[in-house]
Amino acid sequence: MFCGLPRLGGGVTLSALFAIVAACAFPVSNAQAGLVAEWQFDSSYNGGVNSGLIANPTVFNPEYGWQSGSATLTAASSAGQGFINNYQGTDLNAYQSTANNGDLKAKGGGTVGTITLEVGGVGLSDFVLTYATRNVVATTQTWTYSTDGVHYYSLGILVDGVSGNTATPVSGSVWTLFTVDFSGVTALDGASTVYFQDSFTTLSGSNDTISFDNMAISVPEPVNYALAGFGLIFIGGSAGYTLRRKLCPAKAA
Repeated sequence: MFCGLPRLGGGVTLSALFAIVAACAFPVSNAQAGLVAEWQFDSSYNGGVNSGLIANPTVFNPEYGWQSGSATLTAASSAGQGFINNYQGTDLNAYQSTANNGDLKAKGGGTVGTITLEVGGVGLSDFVLTYATRNVVATTQTWTYSTDGVHYYSLGILVDGVSGNTATPVSGSVWTLFTVDFSGVTALDGASTVYFQDSFTTLSGSNDTISFDNMAISVPEPVNYALAGFGLIFIGGSAGYTLRRKLCPAKAA
């Protein structure tokens, strides 16, 4: 006599349970989450005391994140001394500590600069940007977003929970962590390409500098349905095995 799969509570068979688990686990395989990209400026740093001025513009690839092979950060200046890949980075907001603790620095006063981060946005939403920054003289940074790299907007941005689109780090050598919350910008949801741009001008006629490090773009982690599914499989499988032994006792040799 054929002995079928036992039924669990409510008349659900183990095969039906497996189908439910598979359906629950499906979103995980189709959703990228967590750290999209993080630039620590360590791999590009040459290890010297001061690597000097870099090309204008210069493109950096992120060291970490699941888009580390495709995302880019472009540092460009239209006036002033431009950028250097400096040697005085911080571990604040760093995904991983490294021996070459580099950072990106706008050298000298009168620098008109932009830092543009570009990532893929298909299937993603609720973007949040975090980074460490410091300066010698208080310099306002203005954050905007774009989906075409040409037209930039500032609506709906929160910087450290305050409405607006500007961030002004404290003066001096203290690194400060900033969070720029783009999660309320629905125009970015699912866009093929997403751009975030920081614009600033250091004070002309001063020794003003401004530094950036550990710039990270992330999206929310989903509920770990897969892990829950594995638990259900284990529980369901154990229960099914026990019931099967009761319903289908082994034949005598």
